[in-house]
Amino acid sequence: MTGRRRRAAFFTYAGALLVVIVMGFPLYGIVLTSIQEEDDIRSRDVQFVPEYVFTEHYQRVLSPDSGVPVTRSMRNSLIVSLGTAAAVVALALPAAYGLTRFRPREPEHAGHMVVMAMGAHHQI
Repeated sequence: MTGRRRRAAFFTYAGALLVVIVMGFPLYGIVLTSIQEEDDIRSRDVQFVPEYVFTEHYQRVLSPDSGVPVTRSMRNSLIVSLGTAAAVVALALPAAYGLTRFRPREPEHAGHMVVMAMGAHHQI
């Protein structure tokens, strides 16, 4: 690997790491908040590494007498998301097969035709 390629790879991975940190920090904050006691959450002393894990919030929400049907709601969400994914795959497979069999007269313009067809529904 030449020096120029090595520098380009370094900056590519450094940029990717920066994006992961910037996008992952809010998720880390959410998880951190969920495993701390309320006094620790409202404290002015910010701790990025918890001293202990507090799971009473999860136990309270997931218990059958919590009044909030969390487990049923999660099951319903799972059913809807799996059904949607199956429908998308079932509709996309024939379209993908058709695109693989399509042989345009000018192959370099095939990508342009697909992109224009994707935007056609806005014009109708």
